[in-house]
Amino acid sequence: MSLAVCRDRLTGLDAPEELCDGSSKPASAVVRCNTHPCPFKWYVGEWSPCSMTCGGGVRTRRVLCARSANITRTDTYDPETSSEPGCMSPAPRATQTCNEQSCPTWIAGPWSGCSVSCGEGVQVRGVECTPAGGGCDPATRPEITRPCSTGISCPAYREAEEPDDDIEDLLPGVVYHTQPLIQPYPPPQAKAEQLIGEPDVPVEATYIKDDDWGPCSVTCGEGWRKKEVHCKIFLEFSRTIAKLPDSKCMGPKPTEETERCVMEPCSMAYGTSFGDSSIPAYNGGDR
Repeated sequence: MSLAVCRDRLTGLDAPEELCDGSSKPASAVVRCNTHPCPFKWYVGEWSPCSMTCGGGVRTRRVLCARSANITRTDTYDPETSSEPGCMSPAPRATQTCNEQSCPTWIAGPWSGCSVSCGEGVQVRGVECTPAGGGCDPATRPEITRPCSTGISCPAYREAEEPDDDIEDLLPGVVYHTQPLIQPYPPPQAKAEQLIGEPDVPVEATYIKDDDWGPCSVTCGEGWRKKEVHCKIFLEFSRTIAKLPDSKCMGPKPTEETERCVMEPCSMAYGTSFGDSSIPAYNGGDR
């Protein structure tokens, strides 16, 4: 665009317009310039979201060779119709990898031995999410317990209050013990408790505090007693609660509750009665 300005003829410097004759002021005119087309260059769009949240995915973006950011059809380079060379520099990447970190996954440990030495029992194993920090899908968590069978039948018992029964009539060829065995079944490390009613039971290996207080630590005087905490699990097939080793429970073991207990008074170290505080005499007289 050309603009008319008031200028001093002697100095050649611009002057205020009021010093010039306004009637002789030329009109402003628009003159076209730089009429040659702009060169082609690369324009890129925003990256799309990653195709995966973990384990390696791909994201994409739009990459076009055009004369301007308007990216109209006429401005976009078409190698079949354009006589110009187009974009001279290498094209930016239109795809790239993303979220290459490992996906959280469940890692299961080996199964323990069967919890009983005869009949049907349970096996347990540790299951944890890796890498640390969680994120694993609870729905895909492997089982931490499963039934097991030793393949050994447990000894049968017969009540001694039935002396008139012929033991061979129960099952010929099988010896029925009339006295309990010395070792209890199942073994102590998987002691089973028969459920009564429908209480809250642990479906996974869980630390549970005993309801009742344990015995006092002394037989006389003042001592301590506690409510012990054990690792237990509910066995659906037998409707019992089994006690497991602490290593089968996940997380820290809760603190056991303790309280003071008072038993009957203890006898004094010397003397034969509570009121006798005399020093005993030794053989051979006073010392």
